[in-house]
This record gives sequence, C-alpha cells and structure tokens, in this order.
Amino acid sequence: MDNANSMDGIAPKLPPGYKFYSFDQPGCGFSSPNADAWGYNFAHIFLWIKHMKLELGLKEEKISIIGFSLGAIFAQMYACLSPSDIDKIVQIDMIHGPILPQSNQLHMLQVYMTTALRLNKNIHSKQKPPEYDYEEAIEIYMKAYAEFNGENALTRKSAEILMNRGLEKTPSGKYKWRMDPRVGLPALNNLSQEIVDIIATSVKHPLLLIKATDSSLYVEPNQAERFLSLLREGNPKFKYVEVEGGHHVHLNYPERVTPHIHDFFNTKG
Repeated sequence: MDNANSMDGIAPKLPPGYKFYSFDQPGCGFSSPNADAWGYNFAHIFLWIKHMKLELGLKEEKISIIGFSLGAIFAQMYACLSPSDIDKIVQIDMIHGPILPQSNQLHMLQVYMTTALRLNKNIHSKQKPPEYDYEEAIEIYMKAYAEFNGENALTRKSAEILMNRGLEKTPSGKYKWRMDPRVGLPALNNLSQEIVDIIATSVKHPLLLIKATDSSLYVEPNQAERFLSLLREGNPKFKYVEVEGGHHVHLNYPERVTPHIHDFFNTKG
C-alpha cells in the first residue's frame, strides 16, 4: 500500500539543482497493474527502473536513487546490475533484502502457488471488492501498518498522505483499496547470504543509509552487521546515520532526514 506520496515530506526540501521524480511501485497507487498474471518479483522492478530511465530520456545520464523500505533494496541491487547508470544512492530504513534459508524455500514456493491461484481467481470473479468509509479505511491501514512496522511507524497525517493515492472513491461515496492485490503475494525473491555479500562488496557508489532508531531491522541483527561491515570495508563513500523515529520517519518528520540528504548530495564524489 506504499506509493509515490511517501516522498511528499522530503521532496520539497531536496537540494536545488536536481530534477526529482517520484514513482509508484508497479501495482501500487496510480500505477498500472503488471500484465503478468502471477504477480511481481525483483526482476520486474529492475526492468521497470531501466524502462522509466529510458522513457524520461535519460539513457546516457547517471541518476541518483532515493529508495525507502523495499525501494532501498531495489536501489542497491539496481546499482549492482547497472552500475554505469547510477551516481548516488540514498537508502531509507532498509539495510538489505531478506535472506531466506534454503530449508524454507520449498515451503515458500508452496505458499506462493496456493496464494497466487486464490488471488487470481478472486481478481477474475465478479465479486465486488469491499468498500469502506474513509475513517474506517484509514484505521484499517494504520492498524495493519503498526502490526508489521511498530506503533509509531506512521502518523495519522502521513497515513492520509499515502491514502491520497492508496484509496479510490467509489460511486457509492465509499472507498476501496487502489492496488493490485497480487502485490501482497509472498515474494519469490530468494536471496542467499552469498548474494547479499556480493551486493555489499559490489556497491562502490556514494551511498547514504538512513536508519530509523525505532524501526525494525527487518533482517537478523548479525546479518545487518555483516552487511554494514562489508560496506564500510569496501566502500569509502558509504555513510550510515541514524535518526529518531519509526519506519516512515522521512514522511512523519522530514526535517530529521533532509539535512543528511542535503549534506550527502552537496558532497562531491
């Protein structure tokens, strides 16, 4: 349910001299759903980033990516796949992608198959999607968000900003979710420890990682420390900072985040 409005807090406060684009992840907000009937994976996202770069007429230009949460993972991995495309990277509150032990991969594939078949059946049925009053929809969203990301992860104001793109008003005057339900499918993005290590040692671009102090690591502590250690050892242009707040700190309290971004982009090299 996250979308391009996640950047509304920091976008007006970014350094001058840059043209800034904020995109919905495919299947979220106002974006079109993926034509693939079976959902989304990292390969789709990397292709989409490259496609958007070309569509914007930036084929020969380097770009900088500010990625939040999953977007931070997409940014660091895209930099490994297309290093010549990237100038700088800012990751907000996500250190690296989840590592799935090989012993769990078969089970996750089974869960994916079962869930994908059920969702695809629902999508093609004539059953009307549930509708909610605005207040009810906001409460449902905030409760679900808090269960996964913590109680102070999202303020009411930030939730309303996100739901400007996340809700669609129906003829009845109520609201329904504006997203492709397949976005919620269990991801088949099985990263091994070896792949995550390669990512950490491959990223040589200037990289700013901003971590919210009141947010989860989303990976095991030893995995996070290993990744950060590899970055510190192999990338002299890597900088790690912590800011007080929950997962959506950049939207809840942009004034805590934007000074670090300003300093980062104003530093040459």
